[in-house]
Amino acid sequence: MKRKTERDDALKLARLSAVGQLPTVEIPPARVRQWRALILYRAKLVGRRKAIKNSIRSLLDRQGMAMPIGAKAWSNKAVAALSLQARSLASCDPEELWRGQLEMELTAYAQAHALIDQVEAKLDTLAEEDERVGRLRTIPGVGPRLGELLVAVIDDPERFKSRKQIGAYIGLVPRQIASGTMDRQAGITKSGHRLLRSILVEVSWLMLRYNPELKRFYDQVCRGSRSRRKIAAVATARHLLVICWAMLRDKTEWSPPQRPASN
Repeated sequence: MKRKTERDDALKLARLSAVGQLPTVEIPPARVRQWRALILYRAKLVGRRKAIKNSIRSLLDRQGMAMPIGAKAWSNKAVAALSLQARSLASCDPEELWRGQLEMELTAYAQAHALIDQVEAKLDTLAEEDERVGRLRTIPGVGPRLGELLVAVIDDPERFKSRKQIGAYIGLVPRQIASGTMDRQAGITKSGHRLLRSILVEVSWLMLRYNPELKRFYDQVCRGSRSRRKIAAVATARHLLVICWAMLRDKTEWSPPQRPASN
């Protein structure tokens, strides 16, 4: 295109509308939009808290002070021990300005933690009022955060006609690359709701511990190959998404398929 103006765009849209080629987009009710926004806000707060944790760890590393690995570093006892190293910035000597930075970062950490608690308390209340979230939580390994996000994003399951549509909507289907004699599938499209897609993949790893049925599916895709582990995790995430969509559509609870007992 050598020229792009609003007049040209309006004309193209009018032509597409005349032949029925303009796709439609479903706009959810205000309640659902607000619910989605609060879920995304919690995710941003969690990211903010994670950045503060990394900043504190980096600050102590520069002072040659090691921190415990994992959740132990952020227990109440561990945070109280960090507070003993902190001072107000105004009272710090030039050689110990890091103590003032530590105090400010600990203050920011406490504030972010408190905000997350407030948001999660409201999200828990909303989830308790929606029986669809409770239905999805009957799946072993599905917690409140994934359940509420699935319900808020899918909203009306009837708008998806097949498992392929719901998989494409979240971006968990492979990309198709065809040119000349070449026709192959590449990685997933990664379109749609990024947060839901990432949580589904994260939970798919937990299913190996908590859900025997999905672990069996993972093993079938993996075929014992270490190089196929990520492929199997993404396939398990898509399989879990389809199961949740079908449960919402059919208004049923989790019921793994009955397999014949081995002799």
